[in-house]
Amino acid sequence: MKHMAEASRVHLNCHREGVVVCPYCGHEKMLNMAHYRHYIGGKSLKGRCKRCCGSFLVTFDYRQHVRIPVDFAGQLVHSARQKSSENILITSLSVAGVGF
Repeated sequence: MKHMAEASRVHLNCHREGVVVCPYCGHEKMLNMAHYRHYIGGKSLKGRCKRCCGSFLVTFDYRQHVRIPVDFAGQLVHSARQKSSENILITSLSVAGVGF
């Protein structure tokens, strides 16, 4: 049996479907989580690959727009006083916004 890997994040679409990828062998499995509406929010579940028998954690992410982790330096300019700005580190991007 293989050791537990870091939790894999699975993004679910509007039909609550997503693809789980085994971190050990790369085997992909399509899941439909529509029956588990109240159970999966922000929780990690234990998964096991049928191909290589590796165990790993799966975290389901149900967002309208997928958030992508990044590492960019930037500046935050205040709209009221445009001359002053702050240096920031942008940590994530999404269609709906920026995380810093």
